[in-house]
Amino acid sequence: MVFIVKRKSGQKTYHYLAQAFRKNGVPAQKIIKPLGTAEDILAAYSATEEAAAESIPTPDSAQLFQFGEVAALLDIARRLEIAEIIDEQVAPSPEGLSVGSAVVLATINLASQLDDPAVTPSDLDEWFRETFLLSAFPEANQQSLASPNFWNQLAALDQASITIIEDKLAKRIVENYGLSPYFLLFNTSKFINYIYPDNIISIDSQNNQVVSFVDIGLFLLLNTDYDIPLFHEIYYNSRSNSSNINDIILKLKHRFPNNNDDCQIFLLLPKYDDYSDFIEILENDWSGQAGFVGELSLELGSEFLALEKGNYRRLAGEVFGETSAFRTRLKIAERDLTIIIIDDPKLRERGLKRLKTNILKAKRALDELRNNLTLNPIADFIEGETKLTSPEVGKIVQKILLAKGLKKIFKYEITAINDDITLNYSLDNDNYDYFVNNYLGKSIFFTNLDNWTDEQVVARSRAQSRLVNLVSRTKKTKFLTLSPASSSPDKTFRARVLRWVLALSLRGLLQLEMARLGHKMSAEALLAELSQVRQVRFIYPASPTKPGKAVSALTKASAAAKAYIAAYDLKKYLV
Repeated sequence: MVFIVKRKSGQKTYHYLAQAFRKNGVPAQKIIKPLGTAEDILAAYSATEEAAAESIPTPDSAQLFQFGEVAALLDIARRLEIAEIIDEQVAPSPEGLSVGSAVVLATINLASQLDDPAVTPSDLDEWFRETFLLSAFPEANQQSLASPNFWNQLAALDQASITIIEDKLAKRIVENYGLSPYFLLFNTSKFINYIYPDNIISIDSQNNQVVSFVDIGLFLLLNTDYDIPLFHEIYYNSRSNSSNINDIILKLKHRFPNNNDDCQIFLLLPKYDDYSDFIEILENDWSGQAGFVGELSLELGSEFLALEKGNYRRLAGEVFGETSAFRTRLKIAERDLTIIIIDDPKLRERGLKRLKTNILKAKRALDELRNNLTLNPIADFIEGETKLTSPEVGKIVQKILLAKGLKKIFKYEITAINDDITLNYSLDNDNYDYFVNNYLGKSIFFTNLDNWTDEQVVARSRAQSRLVNLVSRTKKTKFLTLSPASSSPDKTFRARVLRWVLALSLRGLLQLEMARLGHKMSAEALLAELSQVRQVRFIYPASPTKPGKAVSALTKASAAAKAYIAAYDLKKYLV
């Protein structure tokens, strides 16, 4: 055992480093080294500190790069070998980035910024240079990333090669991640639009073509736990019908890589639409492996809306909060189906807030209309003005009351006396209370999946809602922009759709991996936390005895970001 002892000599106290030992079984100690007075020790320590400080050079400069979310997405892409799978299907690029690497870069760019309406393909080079990716893709240069060169390179991806790429990736994802057996057929009938050559509706006297836009629909087959798409198919709405949709659904079914009997694929039916065609397709062609979930108009299920709360059962699981459900049977589309009525207090709270806002807007509009009707006789003396008729006033009122619930809770009366029209309205308090208590926060689902629990139906329907919102936000970006002057989609259209689908896959897989590490959060929250982790690169100058060097470190990270970086060794990308 080593320790310090003090011994006084004259007016000064000296310190010594001593060691304890036993001599002939008796404890003893010996001096190892004299340390001097306290002043001597302090002076020696300060000199050592100064020498150490002098030996550490000051960096000339420091560079800051995006790291956390970009490294996480890149790592998943590399583990799945996305670039290699793509490059197997296309001719090698003569120089610069391969098509596979180009798609991976574009996908990471979109996946990390999917919720940013400012992201555009032309920003790719600028974004690339703000990340650490230059070290991961040394073959990339300004020319290879410049638009349109970059996007034209992706024209090599036709539908046949994209199908093969998705099939291989889907198989790898299912095998590597052991996804749950629940998959959703998601359909958005107005994903994007363009001018179709057969869609010329008239030619004027100047021989100019008058055209209209055609909607392109999109089908996705995706895992519902983390919104991970496996395949996509697009179709043109101007030519779509039930048989066309049937062909697409069957095509997706045959591409599905999992033959597990426990696997359930289901389609969320178009809201308040004619369900018969879709139901018939699933019943005839999917032979029990697939089912459907549809949302019923509240009016069609109004008999269940006034049920006492005691009839409802609280859904199990923290994710559902205070949401409760009531289960029964009802005949829909000539079939006896399971009906699940959902009561969501949070949804009711948001609905009530919107309702109050809409009531105030409606009152202001009705007051303005009523005041204008009072002044209406003046119209006789104003050139070009005519009096409104009672039916015209009625149409205006109906338009004002279009927002959900307003027609139920507003009462109005239009009277005409000697060509003078008056409008009176009031809020029906009884109808207001009934609507708030029985309609707000309620949803009614029907399904043929009788073995599914209420929780499964609600969870899968929410997956659809998330995707609808995501598609809506994505369409505000410019990454799928098509030239209105063209008579067909640009050559990279299908590659851009593939990029969007792959971006969803990377986000979903990242969310899944983080959840398995014990951190459950939305993809948006997860990417936000990871984006706070930056790479700092310090550039040190050369000295007479040492060459110059660069040293990289990461900025402070949250607990979730630290766990992910450690689990997947993302520091390997630091250079």
